[in-house]
Amino acid sequence: MKRLSPKRYDKIQKHVTRVLFSYVFLIFPFDIESFIRILPKVELKYYREYENPLLLLKVSNDGFGFMRPDGIYVIVINDARPIKRQRFTIAHELGHFVLGHFSKKDLDEETKEAEANFFAARLLAPNWAIKRLKNKDVWSISTAFGISEESAMYRYRNYNNWFTYGHPMTELESQMSEYCFFKEVELGIYVE
Repeated sequence: MKRLSPKRYDKIQKHVTRVLFSYVFLIFPFDIESFIRILPKVELKYYREYENPLLLLKVSNDGFGFMRPDGIYVIVINDARPIKRQRFTIAHELGHFVLGHFSKKDLDEETKEAEANFFAARLLAPNWAIKRLKNKDVWSISTAFGISEESAMYRYRNYNNWFTYGHPMTELESQMSEYCFFKEVELGIYVE
């Protein structure tokens, strides 16, 4: 996977923070589907809604996004995939939209994909929210944020690097951290 420059990481993190801040309820796992439905220029569809969903598999096994001529960005998700995979794919495709990848001709596809992956990972499981967990292991991260164990493993490593090297939270991230909640509090993995 392509590594992005620290400057690009910071810029994408600011986009993620802005998106999360715009959503009134910071409850994790983040309800990405409900969030998409309130966005005026984004539409969410599923493979099952199409006449021949098998044709869509030729485009992608997970999902894809495209810009309609009327300026609406359509995210199409393979609803036969595991729900955690669907959530990541929706967030990934939203990343392409928020980061303006359809109008950026100066970025290669590998960079766009790396940026969208980073956006999705930070949107679904931001470092400042991981910090609130009592147990910061792969299983706890996967459960608390509704992401796959594979994604949780990457987030666990990334969080540990972030924490080890002392990257400070912005004032806004600190405030958001104070007011975020987790749905599955009975699991005993929340909150420090």
